[in-house]
Amino acid sequence: MNERLTIQDLTDLLAAKHSMTKKDAEAFVKEFFLLIEQALENEKTVKIKGLGTFKLIDVDSRESVNVNTGERFQIKGHTKVSFSPDTNLRDTINKPFAHFETVVLNENTILEDTPIEETEEAVETVIEATNGTDERLIYEGA
Repeated sequence: MNERLTIQDLTDLLAAKHSMTKKDAEAFVKEFFLLIEQALENEKTVKIKGLGTFKLIDVDSRESVNVNTGERFQIKGHTKVSFSPDTNLRDTINKPFAHFETVVLNENTILEDTPIEETEEAVETVIEATNGTDERLIYEGA
């Protein structure tokens, strides 16, 4: 599924799967998330067996740059919610990919389907690698 699951989608699925009215399903879903929110406010961590752990994480303020103007600005510190799935849930979701092997890529590995941005540094590297000639590599997308 490549789509986001909204609260309304979750409500509709719950109502259909458990023969509930949409009103009852909506009340359940809203109360479920309200309980998680309240527990996070009180305890900073909520663990739901079979689902996972919600945690509040403090994020420090930091400086950033507006990419359009180059202007520096401060991003205020804030608190965010982190979610770590329960081991069983994580394994179930990852099961279709369990046969994949980890492949370590070198820093300069180029993948066929990855678009390459040509920078001055990259051009200089190519020139150095080709003994001073400006031979640029051409990549064709599939």
